Amino acid sequence: MFIHGSVLPYLLGTKTFGVTPDQAGDLGSHATFGMPVGALTAGTVADRTGRKKLMVACVALFSLASAVCAVADGVAVLGLGRTLAGIGLGGQLLAVGHGDRGFTAFAPAGVSSTVFIGVAALRGSRQGAQDGPRAGQLAAH
Repeated sequence: MFIHGSVLPYLLGTKTFGVTPDQAGDLGSHATFGMPVGALTAGTVADRTGRKKLMVACVALFSLASAVCAVADGVAVLGLGRTLAGIGLGGQLLAVGHGDRGFTAFAPAGVSSTVFIGVAALRGSRQGAQDGPRAGQLAAH
């Protein structure tokens, strides 16, 4: 999931999967959009199953999604794999953050940690969208 920046120039340079610069940018966003989904649903899942089971499930989802990315035969499958990896990572962040209050210690009093982490992930997504011209520079090389 995090290797996208290293693989992107190769995908564009070799025309692998016929990826256009626009599609390459979209692929970069798939994981970021999956993270809030994972973070926002993980709290409910953790309440029902426990944090340890949630953590194991999120690691398994992230691992399987990474395998999907490794064997992807097109842009759609790669995008699906990255989205699922983002969901797993978002849930993992919540599971770990609840355990030691590491991430949620910064949440204002009375604000659910799920909402706090979900908003933080969305802010990261917005920042990525603002960095769009930089991604265009990568595509030009």
